[in-house]
Amino acid sequence: MSFKNILKHTIKSFIYFVPGIVNTIFTSADKTVLGAFANSYEVGVYEQASKICTLCGSVINSISNVVLPRVTYLNNNASKDKSKKIMFKTLRYASVVAIAVTVGIICISDEFVPVFFGLGYEKSAVLLKILAFNVLMSILANYIGQQCLISNAKQNQYNIAISVGALLNVILNFFMVERFQSVGVSVASVVSSGVLFWVVLMFSREIISLRNIIQMDWKATIAAIIMFITIYRLNFTHLFVTLAVKIAVGAVVYIAILVILREETIQEVFVKIISKRRT
Repeated sequence: MSFKNILKHTIKSFIYFVPGIVNTIFTSADKTVLGAFANSYEVGVYEQASKICTLCGSVINSISNVVLPRVTYLNNNASKDKSKKIMFKTLRYASVVAIAVTVGIICISDEFVPVFFGLGYEKSAVLLKILAFNVLMSILANYIGQQCLISNAKQNQYNIAISVGALLNVILNFFMVERFQSVGVSVASVVSSGVLFWVVLMFSREIISLRNIIQMDWKATIAAIIMFITIYRLNFTHLFVTLAVKIAVGAVVYIAILVILREETIQEVFVKIISKRRT
């Protein structure tokens, strides 16, 4: 292979590095702007809250990274219907978990922060309740972006979407950080993630629509609302006991409502568990 061909393929492959670069800007811009216009306390409480939400999102997003090669292969071998079926299935699984995690973080943040971070990080609980919505938005944007755009050789459109989100995030940070500090940065991050999700969805409208997502997630949303009503006000003498009870009761209530509503994902999981026990 000649140097000219190597250079040609190297330039073409550069577009696949853009998401990583932009995501780095996206995640570091918040702390950079906050550090420039606020004090170290605001940076500290924001960083702790952001780490929790980023970790939760990364764990769920890992499924999409595993499925992406398979979806890409099917799209390039005249199996788009099968590819779409896999994409919808994995997105449904991820959405059910992401909705539970988002609402769960909101419910347990007041106990989680003092138990794991200690005194002085009380404001992180407030930020966690805001940044929790980032978990759901980022997962939806990542799954749709990877499996609808990247797998169909539409990397440029995905790059445009994340660039728009990152640019909006920086702009909103400058407008909100001075007055609202870490709370303003958190709101800016959530708004930017929402816009990113919307742009990715617009680029993917030939494959998936907002209506598809609503049809896919309405049962999980109802279950999450009931879970929130059930556990948010639970309170015991010890914070750790309250945290443990909220997690346990919340999980039972969420799964129980999904079973009652006959949500497809939970039914598939139970069928697989039962079939494995019989064998």
